[in-house]
Amino acid sequence: MIIDDMSAAELSKEVIDTMLGHLGFTSTIEVVEEGAEVRLHISSPQSALIIGKKGSRLDDIQYLVNRIMLKKMPSSPRVKVDCEHYREEQEEKLRETGRQLAQKVLVTGKPQKTKPLNAYHRRVFYSGISEVEGVKAHSSDSKERYKQITVSLKES
Repeated sequence: MIIDDMSAAELSKEVIDTMLGHLGFTSTIEVVEEGAEVRLHISSPQSALIIGKKGSRLDDIQYLVNRIMLKKMPSSPRVKVDCEHYREEQEEKLRETGRQLAQKVLVTGKPQKTKPLNAYHRRVFYSGISEVEGVKAHSSDSKERYKQITVSLKES
């Protein structure tokens, strides 16, 4: 493999194709480049096994692909891995939950907290909250991996 001649998209596709092949999965991988982002969409008859319980295996695969990419191509963009649109659907549900929680705060005036979320899910959740005027959100400054987000009214 001659890395110098490969784009980040080509290399990430080769990495995930090799990884899934060694694990015994048959799949097709579609690469989508939008600006600096590289997204890999996996289609496979074994998609449930690739996704794992609540997307945990998909998260692990994405983590490994990004670690390998950083090692082989330090300037590579972050690679987002999805399988059968699972991650896309989960992100939209999380954004919608953020919008609903923000609306609840507007109606009741009382702050609301989420369940603990990892950094990636907090970013997605914040994007849903940001669509609602009149509320603010924050999470603690702790070093914990999973943190709650508190949504409250903005002071006027």
